[in-house]
Amino acid sequence: MNKNWVKKGKLVLEEAYGEIPDDKLIIFLDKDHKNCNLSNLYVTDRKINFMMSKNNWHFENPELTLAALKWCELYYAIKQKRDD
Repeated sequence: MNKNWVKKGKLVLEEAYGEIPDDKLIIFLDKDHKNCNLSNLYVTDRKINFMMSKNNWHFENPELTLAALKWCELYYAIKQKRDD
């Protein structure tokens, strides 16, 4: 990809919240990569995306996708706390 180009979803998020770290991913909550509304974009870790993909938890319904993302985040937070 040309270094002078930025994906629209990333541009929208960075204008709203600042730079997104390279180790993070952008999830389109409704699975529509053309829908770059701020409310449809979510930044997460690769391990969260891996669990989402492994369980086929990316839905066209943004509320279901967000619920699945939050479940994954809770799972890893509890796992981290137990490991400490």
